[in-house]
Amino acid sequence: MLVLLSKIMLGVSLTGIVLIVLNKIPVLAELPESSAPVLGAVVRRKTRRIAPDFSGFSFEKFLHKTLSKSKVVILKAEHKIDNQLRKLRRRKKSKPKKDFSNDEYWDELKEEVDDNSSEQK
Repeated sequence: MLVLLSKIMLGVSLTGIVLIVLNKIPVLAELPESSAPVLGAVVRRKTRRIAPDFSGFSFEKFLHKTLSKSKVVILKAEHKIDNQLRKLRRRKKSKPKKDFSNDEYWDELKEEVDDNSSEQK
């Protein structure tokens, strides 16, 4: 059913296109050949109005400017990172170091374990 419907629509569409073209042939035959502007000229005129002239565009200059700007951005980021690292080093140096040599935690823990093991026996 769908195949039949699609074939009917295709036939009607093609018939419509052929009828339109047949009706326009006499009108097109009456037109002089030189009155129709060349498509390329029309496109060039339209693009000149819209877009600037790129005749002086140099890809190397564009690449040079882009790379220079990206280098500046990267150097700024590197400088900020370096400052942060310096601040961290200063903080680390200014904090007093903890002396773990007098830490009695492990000794107390060993005594508790010894006491518990002796009580279990």
